[in-house]
Amino acid sequence: MTVHQASTPAYAAGFDSVCFGNVGDVVHCDGKDAGLSRAALAAAGGVPGKLLTVPGTDLRFSMPGIPVGEKDNATGAGQTLPVTLAPGATKLSLIGTGTQRNQDTTATVRFTDGSTTSYPVQYGDWCGSAQFGNTVAIEMAYRLNGTGTDGCRAKLFATAPLTVPAGKTVESVTLATQTGDPTTAGRIHVFAVADNGSALTVAAASDATAATGADTDVTLGTASGGVPADTGYTARVQWGDGTVTEDATVTTAADGTATVTGGHTWAAAGTYTVRVLVSDSRSDVLSSLTVTVG
Repeated sequence: MTVHQASTPAYAAGFDSVCFGNVGDVVHCDGKDAGLSRAALAAAGGVPGKLLTVPGTDLRFSMPGIPVGEKDNATGAGQTLPVTLAPGATKLSLIGTGTQRNQDTTATVRFTDGSTTSYPVQYGDWCGSAQFGNTVAIEMAYRLNGTGTDGCRAKLFATAPLTVPAGKTVESVTLATQTGDPTTAGRIHVFAVADNGSALTVAAASDATAATGADTDVTLGTASGGVPADTGYTARVQWGDGTVTEDATVTTAADGTATVTGGHTWAAAGTYTVRVLVSDSRSDVLSSLTVTVG
């Protein structure tokens, strides 16, 4: 069994609303009693930690790993979302939806050189169709309503992408401050950030040998691309001999390439398949190598 890591990206610091829950929960995403189903999201492919592609585009994103009942999206409340795009990204899009009706707002994108640009953040109504040049990123089979469900095929949209000016690096996105009663005027709800940069890639290390009963240092692979968390990449290793899965050591070079290593002692001779799961802030990649113990 492979246990994937659902990460929480830096932009989740700007989340101020709860929209996802389980059937039986009353979730006030729209300011009333309607919300989004975690089970319906998973059935539609939106599993936290799984990298998805916006249909018909080269934009990729993943749903953040937010515990049940905690704030899982950002409404238009003037907050600033720290954003780090994947290496090589030239386009930015925000994955979200609108409640009560179509939502038309404007955000401010700030670059690391201090310059800014305006960016329309516009969504169709979650029970409606794509508007404003949106693309449907995820469509769910139903929506939560009170302690039950209803027939709304709730949608998350990708905004029409912003082209990042050449030579600039995105630092943050500041959402507009929306006014009016959320139960009638509605709100935008931003759940994730998408871009067209390089995805996390992991190259397995060469097969290795070890001696029975000896503490052996093993190079497990290298990782690059993706969007590392503030603390960098993380990795878990399963040594193939039934011992507990444990953290591996990740050392990142100046060019951003990370080397994954670990140490282990095999008690018996044999051939072992060592599995390594490397994660950035969006997804994870599984690789393996063989260690022969004699």
